[in-house]
Amino acid sequence: MLCTRRGFIAIAAASAVAGCEDLPESSFELPPDSRLPVWFSLPSGASRSDVSVKMTYYTRNSRREAVFELFKNRSFLPGRHRVQKVLGILRGMEPIHLSGSNRPTYEVVTVDGQIDIVEHRGMEPIFYMVEDEEVFLQLGVSPNKSLQRSANHKVLGRGRVVSAPMRAPRARVLTSQPAAAELSR
Repeated sequence: MLCTRRGFIAIAAASAVAGCEDLPESSFELPPDSRLPVWFSLPSGASRSDVSVKMTYYTRNSRREAVFELFKNRSFLPGRHRVQKVLGILRGMEPIHLSGSNRPTYEVVTVDGQIDIVEHRGMEPIFYMVEDEEVFLQLGVSPNKSLQRSANHKVLGRGRVVSAPMRAPRARVLTSQPAAAELSR
């Protein structure tokens, strides 16, 4: 009986630990005076003050991740509307300290091949996007693309608009009988 009870406790503890990987470690908000991360663009017609960003840290499968969510603030209703959500991979297994002190700490984050740097200045639920070129260089990250957007929060486009060709290939029916379009040939 005692062995069964210990086995049950061990299984319950193991499943509880395994289930914790989807629990967030901590969440932070980006203040309105900080630039947006490079992977986000302002929705059309919106200014920087019309949007907010939330970041949540997770540790999963022996790597650290951050989920970033871009929200459009609603002026006519309380709350906000999520516009975009992305997953970022953090460099290393702990925050980076550049000086001998505990603060600020930095996180190098990669989202779909785009790299940006998060700064935590104090023990508060706020994070900032780094704008200091020297910090980028000390962390081994090229500052050019990230800092081009930070001067006045202007949005760079998401690339050229390319129209798809109007002519689409003919559909084929996957049966032993030919399609009606093929019978007229």
